[in-house]
Amino acid sequence: GVAQILASWKRMSSPSSTSDVVRSIVMITAAVLPLTYVASGLRFELKASLSAAIWAAYLGAVEVAHAPMPIHTIGTMMTSVFAFTLPLKATELLLFKDQRVDPEERSKRAWWVDVALHVGDFMWMMFPVYRPKPSERRQPLEAVLYGLECLASAVIKTIAMPIIVAKSHELSTLPQGGGGGGASTLWTKSQLLLLFCANTLCGSVLNDMMSGLTVILTLGRYECLVMNNYPFLSTSVRELWGKRYNRLINEFLKDSVYKPARRAGYSRDNGSLMTFAMSGILHVWVARHTFRRGYTRTLFFFVLQAALFKAQEATHKMFPKMPKWLKMIETIGLFLPSLYLYGGLFVEAYPEWLEINPVGTPAWLTPIVKATADMCHVKLLEQAQPPKEG
Repeated sequence: GVAQILASWKRMSSPSSTSDVVRSIVMITAAVLPLTYVASGLRFELKASLSAAIWAAYLGAVEVAHAPMPIHTIGTMMTSVFAFTLPLKATELLLFKDQRVDPEERSKRAWWVDVALHVGDFMWMMFPVYRPKPSERRQPLEAVLYGLECLASAVIKTIAMPIIVAKSHELSTLPQGGGGGGASTLWTKSQLLLLFCANTLCGSVLNDMMSGLTVILTLGRYECLVMNNYPFLSTSVRELWGKRYNRLINEFLKDSVYKPARRAGYSRDNGSLMTFAMSGILHVWVARHTFRRGYTRTLFFFVLQAALFKAQEATHKMFPKMPKWLKMIETIGLFLPSLYLYGGLFVEAYPEWLEINPVGTPAWLTPIVKATADMCHVKLLEQAQPPKEG
């Protein structure tokens, strides 16, 4: 018996394959999809109980069945994101969908249309394609130009990403010490944080490509939600989070938390606070599995953003004629110092994070990347190192 306990503890103490967790999440989702559809007519209490069971299944797949996953990997980070957002979406569909979708309208649909819309609603985060309102639809020429802009953005980000990663690696391995293996000075850490921001913005290459191809091929009839809309042009922290940065998670939390809270009678500010609290809990969950530390600072970062909303709104009321360029500087000045609370977890994981999460470059762009790196006096990373055990 003791040997069995020790063997079980050893399995739990060593990293499991992320693919094992992914397979479990896929299997759970295959069961949850029909359950959330057929359970829509149940009493609220039963739906709440089913929601709790769904949460237990998803979180248990990560916490118990396959814990822990390898640290400092993008695979672990994204797997933990979906293990949290999928049950949150299931809860919204079970408890609040009738408030968002008119039951009479649903009853008029063909059953297969209703099922297809339910599946699309549940899986929207993976395929964020939508049909613009007639008043917002782009004209064919405008749609093509916008699509080309998205594709050009994808190419530029593909070129910039390996250079940003290489420069970050260079700074994080400076001999002063700090970071994962270097960079203890305030100036170096500030550079690394700015490079982290650039790295994050460049991480939406596939989304840019999908956005560009969708709007071009449909001539504007359909669009893919763009992940980032030039966040550095934000004139307020509220605009940064609400309209410009990580719009996919923003729209998801708006549907799952903010709108149900507003329909329940909560004020705009309380709804925003609840949304940021849920975002904080999500990112604490991600930090737990990706870094295995930083829980308090992560939660505080997201709650702090709601406080920054109020502080900046008060400032803008005091100075209503503040020029747009000054608002942009003010927003950056408020946001960047606070970002180290969460973004610092990534920076402090350098250089290991950079080494075990390689950046791929298409062969046809490799000469351009190398030439650009040479002009910037940056030495590109050669290859990734294996993930750290334990």
